[in-house]
Amino acid sequence: MTPKTRTTVVYIQQWSRDNILRLRRAALHLQDAVDELPAELGELHAAVSECLQSSKCLQQAVENSLSSDELEKIAIPPIELTKAEESQLRVLNRHLRSVTRHLRTVVDDVKPRLEAKLADPDDPMFDYEIEARIDYQLREDDPDFAEDDDNYLSTTTESLKSSLYGWEREKYAYSYLPAGLLVDPHCSLFHDLHSNHHGVESNSLSFKDCLRIGRIFVDVQIWQQYEFNAQDGALTKTSSPTSPWSENLQQQTRQVIKETPITPDGRLHFKHSALEFAYAKVDELSHSRLCLYRKPGGEQFWFDDVDALLQAGWAID
Repeated sequence: MTPKTRTTVVYIQQWSRDNILRLRRAALHLQDAVDELPAELGELHAAVSECLQSSKCLQQAVENSLSSDELEKIAIPPIELTKAEESQLRVLNRHLRSVTRHLRTVVDDVKPRLEAKLADPDDPMFDYEIEARIDYQLREDDPDFAEDDDNYLSTTTESLKSSLYGWEREKYAYSYLPAGLLVDPHCSLFHDLHSNHHGVESNSLSFKDCLRIGRIFVDVQIWQQYEFNAQDGALTKTSSPTSPWSENLQQQTRQVIKETPITPDGRLHFKHSALEFAYAKVDELSHSRLCLYRKPGGEQFWFDDVDALLQAGWAID
């Protein structure tokens, strides 16, 4: 066995022993946690029971402190709808679900192009937004319909850039609603229409008013956003480096490459947030183009100058 092989074997043995010890300690901690779990669950159950009891006491205290007239004001009023009206509202909910799914096709059509512009470092677009303005208009046979008016009952605005905002949800419902309205889950647009109030323009509608809707007008609006530097008028995205590193580290990188230091291994080492590490050969830094060699493997990355290297996300390590 050569000395180098022996050193490697000793290192592996030590590494194995250390990791076995870590695994044993982790197993003991896990066992302790499992042993304590029933007690913690018992404590949690007791805390929940105490919380429920406190809530009941609080509710009773509130009811005792208010007169019957005051209680009526804060109580949820009963929703009185005929079977025919419940059926019409279910149809409206299904139509609004179709509107939601159509909006998804619109987003799928325009969003890839916008994302490509956003990802392109040579495209000056800084960001974008996609919104849908939805106007709910009266039926033409409604007594309040006017020929010289827009006849908007309510207007809502939905941000479509991300599904995280909830505009595509289709599982809203409240237990206090009439059983006839709980047959189908409510889509987000229907839920917002009767439950969410956002001022005079985006007011929530009663179920009776929802039945007065005759037309739904959808206006999808796309904003392409651009940012300019007030000092020199340059577009921020295309004039600024895309390096994730601080300006100080970028300057250090420029200085180190300029001075061409002599390192023990004859290499200059770099780091990248995604590609990890690479190196440049010191004797190549005077060449017209810069070349980085990825560690490990030696994959080559070529750059016209230091700024191009920084823009690609590399910095001195």
